[in-house]
Amino acid sequence: EELNDKNFSHNYHVGKVEESILVHRLTAQKSLIIDDTISVLDYDSAEKSLYIGDVQQNAKKNNYRYYQKPVTNMINDYNKVLSFLFSKGNKELQDHYEADRRAVDNHEERPELIKTVIMKATSIWNSLLPHRKIDLTGNGVPVYNNDIRYLGQDMSDGERVILYMICQALLLPTHSVLIVDEPELHIHKTVVNELWTALEQERTDCIFMYITHDIDFALSRENAEMYWIKSYNGTGWDYEKVDADNLGDLPNELLFEIA
Repeated sequence: EELNDKNFSHNYHVGKVEESILVHRLTAQKSLIIDDTISVLDYDSAEKSLYIGDVQQNAKKNNYRYYQKPVTNMINDYNKVLSFLFSKGNKELQDHYEADRRAVDNHEERPELIKTVIMKATSIWNSLLPHRKIDLTGNGVPVYNNDIRYLGQDMSDGERVILYMICQALLLPTHSVLIVDEPELHIHKTVVNELWTALEQERTDCIFMYITHDIDFALSRENAEMYWIKSYNGTGWDYEKVDADNLGDLPNELLFEIA
């Protein structure tokens, strides 16, 4: 992230990657607090607030998202995620309306109905948790369990993490890199694989990088490059790529147990 995202700091090494790439990291140390009401910013401000941490013109994420502690800082961006979700959903509807109006005025074929980011998030949530329906039609995140209605702040940790991850993945710009530390955090094993498979299928234009201690989860990722992190001394990492093709008949399960 530090070497390959120009928004990280003023020390960005120009020429490492394409100028437009976003490397977005979801740390394991994060707050899951959801406010009673969500303030929805304009699209550009909401996007910058989420990915950089502030809307100032020259703001960099190392200062405003990580407070110069990118390894250990506790991320508190849930309300920013929801603000951008609603802002992007509103923008998609407005853009579609304008395109439809122009088609009518010009006697052209009207565009097909769209599926907004809010509709996609709702669909994925309801497929994973069919007995708990979420309502994202307003600027809030109430959940319905049969006749019982409860707000986002009253969700379980697992429910809040699921919604958080869904939104983060769906909101990514095209051709982004999403680094997920502990993708299984607070999520039941019966759901975690389905969640990330659904998000990978929805965002085939992005790269997902997982840092995990869960062997079963690591083995569940298809067509993945795998790396073994040997050690970390506080300042640097020792790691190597795992080349399963040259390990004879050793099963992946055993390989990961050893690693």
